[in-house]
Amino acid sequence: MKTIRCSRYFTPTVLTVIFSLVFTIFMYEFSYSAEKIEIKSGTPVQLKLMETVSSKTHVQGKNVNVITSSDVIVNGKTVIRAGTPAIATVTYCNKAGIVGEPGTIEIQVESVTAVDGTSIMLASNAIRNEGESTQGTAIALTIILCFLFLFMKGKEAVIPSGKNITAYTAGSYQVEVNK
Repeated sequence: MKTIRCSRYFTPTVLTVIFSLVFTIFMYEFSYSAEKIEIKSGTPVQLKLMETVSSKTHVQGKNVNVITSSDVIVNGKTVIRAGTPAIATVTYCNKAGIVGEPGTIEIQVESVTAVDGTSIMLASNAIRNEGESTQGTAIALTIILCFLFLFMKGKEAVIPSGKNITAYTAGSYQVEVNK
């Protein structure tokens, strides 16, 4: 019986490991296949505000914690998973002021990330809230009692945690999903 001789660098064990790695990579490449799905412009994305936003605690330009509240499914495939963080920003903030002026807060949803990492720009109406005005009370009490009631502040604006927001994709996007 004849034995096979290998060089000292390519022993049968090394050759077996190399063959196994090449075979594994080859099989992985053919087993993994992605499908491109188009997310059309105007596709609804359901979001949920995860923190209370207040004109007292937030400032213009501050990011707000928002996530997708349900999967976005196109052609039977999930293109954006529920629980994916979205980017939302405080676009206007005015703290409550003297003479009973109410606070005002406004946030705008900007984008979310698809399953393949694509950034999807979103469009929605601004979410805006205004606190309660106490101007009438402040003026009446100032006239009747004392000018110090002019320093009475209005109520701060609050957008509560858990608020549902519907945004829409602002353009069409190609997203790769597993078959």
